[in-house]
Amino acid sequence: MSRKEFARRHDQWHENTLKSYEKDRLPDVDYLYLLHKETEFSFRELVEARTRVVLEGVADLEEIENAISLVQGTANYKEKQFIVIEDNAMEPHIQKGARCRIDESDKALHPGHIYCFKIEDNFTCRKVHKTLLGDLILQAENDEFIPLAFNEDYRELLNIVGRVTEASNTF
Repeated sequence: MSRKEFARRHDQWHENTLKSYEKDRLPDVDYLYLLHKETEFSFRELVEARTRVVLEGVADLEEIENAISLVQGTANYKEKQFIVIEDNAMEPHIQKGARCRIDESDKALHPGHIYCFKIEDNFTCRKVHKTLLGDLILQAENDEFIPLAFNEDYRELLNIVGRVTEASNTF
């Protein structure tokens, strides 16, 4: 289809705008979408090609690939999931009903980090501390909850979901 014919079918674009897209101006996403509808080119591939050109001067190849996977919703979150917290143990920082992203590959219980645990079909978060003897203390931020202490032998009894990497509270 000619530039003139495309402009005639889609009156929101002037023929000169289309000409500038063909030369050196990057097309807007709405144009790419209509191009996809008219030509049946993959919209995903059109957006990916535009993104590569835009980021070429400011990012390395790995950063470009990460950006494209984020835009396309295919980012690698195999080992991360969202969980809704069902108690207020970590309030005010993590409220009841907060959505937390959990890194399920990290169950090492490093002191100072917050981990998610599953207790009787409920999800809860606690900050990890270690004593001088190596015992684990799982501390809540809310004073209504008592700290939970475990020695290393009982670690296997904990149902560790993973380390909390993000939390978004509901308002």
